[in-house]
Amino acid sequence: MNRALQIGMLLITLPIFLTGCYTHKVQRGVELDPAKVARLSEGMIKREVITLLGLPLREAVTQDGEEAWIYESSEEQDRTRFFGLWSEQAKIIQKRTLSVIFEGGIVKTFKFSSPTDAQGVYR
Repeated sequence: MNRALQIGMLLITLPIFLTGCYTHKVQRGVELDPAKVARLSEGMIKREVITLLGLPLREAVTQDGEEAWIYESSEEQDRTRFFGLWSEQAKIIQKRTLSVIFEGGIVKTFKFSSPTDAQGVYR
């Protein structure tokens, strides 16, 4: 094979290999910083929780009739190869959940769980 043909084939195939694999990360939900969660404590009022963590992703009522705020955060990653001809299903690579239970507008208890702490933190 002559040199010009080799260079031509390289110039045609190189962009395919350089742009053929793409990893995309997506953050979903409310970002939960463990350092901020560590500052959360029983006895805080709702305004303090909002100032510290922001608004919850959703609100619920427990079986005991107590108000619960749910904060969830997940980071997903998916891969696409060869100009979108093949795609891998999105994988959750990090998930964190914080449940804050209020009684009379004051934090009664909370639970934080993340992949680095599979047991969760109970207060």
